[in-house]
Amino acid sequence: MPRGTLETIRRTLRPGGRLVVAEPKFGSPQAHWAGPAWLCLDLPRHRDHFPLPALRRLLERTGFGIRSEHRFSLRQNPFR
Repeated sequence: MPRGTLETIRRTLRPGGRLVVAEPKFGSPQAHWAGPAWLCLDLPRHRDHFPLPALRRLLERTGFGIRSEHRFSLRQNPFR
């Protein structure tokens, strides 16, 4: 996904449109416990993992502002 994909999304997004990013937390207890069997290592859907500061920088460098951040989701998997 990194930069090229985000630049394409930015160019094609309608004015006022929003990008929602859900990123598994590679340093989560679940990731450590499961090791190589961690469900979020599911290739090819989860090809890249970003530390939060790096993801923020990448989004800002490609023209996205960060409106909010959430670190817990029952819907997405509360244990990651």
